[in-house]
Amino acid sequence: MPIDFTPEDPSVEALSYSQLSRLLLSIYDVREDDGLFRQMMAKSNQFAEFRKAYRVRREFNAYTLRLSGMVSEGILRQLTGLGFILETI
Repeated sequence: MPIDFTPEDPSVEALSYSQLSRLLLSIYDVREDDGLFRQMMAKSNQFAEFRKAYRVRREFNAYTLRLSGMVSEGILRQLTGLGFILETI
């Protein structure tokens, strides 16, 4: 299922760190893993259980970003460089 994404300013040469962070964390928030890992390790050493139940995490090339309107070549290069598949509407 494509993910809708609209840069704050589609004319800039590249997405800012904060925009890129929001995009990546919306796809997979590693902070959830960190919290669960810390919680499980605080109870006892449950690393093997944590590893068995680890949720699926996909590479960026498994995601299609649906971009609306015109986006700069720099942003397109940045997103494809990360591996995203791009679709424009």
